[in-house]
Amino acid sequence: MARLISASRPVSTRSALLVLVGAVLLCVPGCSPREQSQEEQPVPVEVRLPERMDLSVNIEFVGEIRGRKEANLSFEIGGKVARVEVDVGRSVGKGDVLAVLDETKTKAHLLQAEVAFSKAKLDAERTERLHKDGIASDHQLETARLTMEQARASFVSAEETLRDCTLRAPFSGFVASRNIELGEVIVPMAAAAPNFVLLDISSVKVKVGVPESDMGKIEVGQSAALSVSAYPDIQFEGRVSTLSPLVGEYTRTAEAEIVVENPGGTLKPGMTAKVSVRVNTRENALVVPESSVRREVGIATLFVVKDGRARELKVETGIVSSGAVEVLSGLSEQDSVVVKGQFQLKHNSLVRVTDADTAASER
Repeated sequence: MARLISASRPVSTRSALLVLVGAVLLCVPGCSPREQSQEEQPVPVEVRLPERMDLSVNIEFVGEIRGRKEANLSFEIGGKVARVEVDVGRSVGKGDVLAVLDETKTKAHLLQAEVAFSKAKLDAERTERLHKDGIASDHQLETARLTMEQARASFVSAEETLRDCTLRAPFSGFVASRNIELGEVIVPMAAAAPNFVLLDISSVKVKVGVPESDMGKIEVGQSAALSVSAYPDIQFEGRVSTLSPLVGEYTRTAEAEIVVENPGGTLKPGMTAKVSVRVNTRENALVVPESSVRREVGIATLFVVKDGRARELKVETGIVSSGAVEVLSGLSEQDSVVVKGQFQLKHNSLVRVTDADTAASER
């Protein structure tokens, strides 16, 4: 009897082990759905390779277009208008006649002055001869010379008055305004408006106010792009020609002038222009979309895809322009940068590339 009991113990132990192993095996398929639900799911992302391109930083301004030269022209003397040679919109060259006053009285005055000067000159010459012979006194000689100089001045003045009867263009341009009519009597200094307004628009200028905070970025000679609503598809190239060192007391801006060549006369004075001054330029810069870069406490990072997982890289960035940011270091041209879905990622996250640039993620 004792032998039977002793033999039964090993059997009982082996059975218990078999039962335990069987329970474990039964438990594994039963727990499988829960474990599968806890498995890491890939995050859908879109990637893009970095690009090489020229990048520039611009400061935008708005201003009014003015002509390169503007002149308000009026007669300096009074008289009746005898001729009007030009009208609004007419192109003129330097020295061209715009209008002429009646010269009848002016020419008569000139003739009188010329005769008086000739007589005074002859009198002075005769008095000098008499003075040499001791007949005329010093006082008589001095008086004769003074009379001649006064006559000369009157003659010169009469010649100037005759020239003033003709109003000429001081430079080449076109007539922007005309406020004079044939037969009109001109009264000097009485006209509220100039007789003519002359403009030279072979090049135009735009004056803008530069905020105090941007003065260190604007320099004479910088290139600028100008656009107007009348020609939305055309961009005109210019440059910064002047920058005032004076900041306005109330505006806190300094005046800058941008000059744009305008040989065809497309740009007209009075147009409102948008001006973009290029203050910084990087040629052949390595750039990525600005939205792909995250910044925290002054540190810039982005995600790239390698071997199906997201890798967070710390990068050094440069200038930012038009939604693109320059990457100075920390990234290569072969890296596949995550441009969409990056805010759901952390370092080493499993990802699934969903965009067309799948080949980039395999590099």
